[in-house]
Amino acid sequence: MTRQLPRRRFLERAAALGIGAAGLALVGCDDEGGHNFPIPTVTEQELAQDVLALWNKSHDIAFRYERRLKVSSQEEIRQSVKDLTIQKARLIEREYIGLGLYGEPPNARVENRDGRDIVLIRGQEFDVRHSSSDYFIGAALIDYLFEEKFADILKDVPGFESNRQILLPSNMEEILWLQSHLVDVQLGDVSPITRTRDLATLARALKVFEAVGLPRPNKLKLDKSLFEKGGNPHHKFKDPDTILLDATKSGGFDSARSIASFLATRKPNLVGDYLEVVSRAYKSQRQPIANGYFTPNGEEGFIKALEDYMFDGVSFRKKIAYAETWGRLEAEKVMLQVPYAFLKHALGNREFSINFKVKLIMEYKIGDTVMIDDYARPDKPGIVLRQRPTLKIDLGWPYVNDGTLVQIIGGSELVPDDEKDQATRMWLIRRHGLGVSEQPGWVSEEWFGPSLKLSDQFLI
Repeated sequence: MTRQLPRRRFLERAAALGIGAAGLALVGCDDEGGHNFPIPTVTEQELAQDVLALWNKSHDIAFRYERRLKVSSQEEIRQSVKDLTIQKARLIEREYIGLGLYGEPPNARVENRDGRDIVLIRGQEFDVRHSSSDYFIGAALIDYLFEEKFADILKDVPGFESNRQILLPSNMEEILWLQSHLVDVQLGDVSPITRTRDLATLARALKVFEAVGLPRPNKLKLDKSLFEKGGNPHHKFKDPDTILLDATKSGGFDSARSIASFLATRKPNLVGDYLEVVSRAYKSQRQPIANGYFTPNGEEGFIKALEDYMFDGVSFRKKIAYAETWGRLEAEKVMLQVPYAFLKHALGNREFSINFKVKLIMEYKIGDTVMIDDYARPDKPGIVLRQRPTLKIDLGWPYVNDGTLVQIIGGSELVPDDEKDQATRMWLIRRHGLGVSEQPGWVSEEWFGPSLKLSDQFLI
């Protein structure tokens, strides 16, 4: 049952959103001043004009920042982003009220408290005008929510689909967690509207560090070319609680090397233990190893290994599989297995797919029913099956989506990629269920999630 607001309270809320009494159609007022769904009389054309105006300004700042600097100061641009963030949040809420959706609170709204505009996202407060971390994260989240809310209006605008913010439902909670754990953000000469997918990636990694008792930064500095000269710039930075992030041309930032470098600086004993274990394994090999990838290589070796392990665990495991089967030397296998095992132990036995996403690694067999886990883009279809065990894709073949139940009916086959020194394990599968007549196909094991017991299958 929907909730009706008292007429006076609704008019006060509408006024705060910039909706005057003349812009309201009040229907069926009762004797106590209640109403039945007052609706702003904003036409679709007027709404589209408001949406396009705000999106164009935001997009111009996010992707043409350097050009904007030629006519505006950095502070003027940042002030404009703060204004835009509040305006977009208000428009989201205005549209919510216009639709009469009183059962659930809107994803974003604005409250004025003692002269301050506080943006609320899923009930969490963002003081975007006065808090550097609230501003940095809030501007990106409101940008995402705005694009999601008004996607039907924006879908045909050039640049919208290719540049829109990306966020899965579960990522929202990760970014809200990040906002509550950052106390300061220093922005260099970079776009002030960052990418939500990069915020989610950073949040996932820091949550893992916190869970296993590793140091976690509570501040960040985002700028251009911080890692350009090589080495670990965290050693020269005075504040040990700040993580340094390199800005990208797309308006976001890279975090893989930053996170590994931060940990190396804060946990030198962990780096020392890693090098001791890896060096001992290296020295025990009877055959020399020419490839530098397989050598200990000091702190840089630790950073590279941790970056590979957490940011692209899929490829790391494929390298191990290749070395185990087609490696030119026994040492290559060992010098991949040892770092992997060390890092797995250091991170509480967590393993990863990509972008710091924790992945449950299991052994599978013919007859298992498994759930597909699209670690790359679960919001997009899909994972194309193969007619035979091969890395080549035929788009004419069926595909499976994230969450699909499949049954393993054949395999496994290990398919080598000699250019990348990787091997992909593939299985023959078909969709699970009665009456399924689809043609079976081959798929990489990397897309498998949990193997389900019979009792589990009836619960889905």
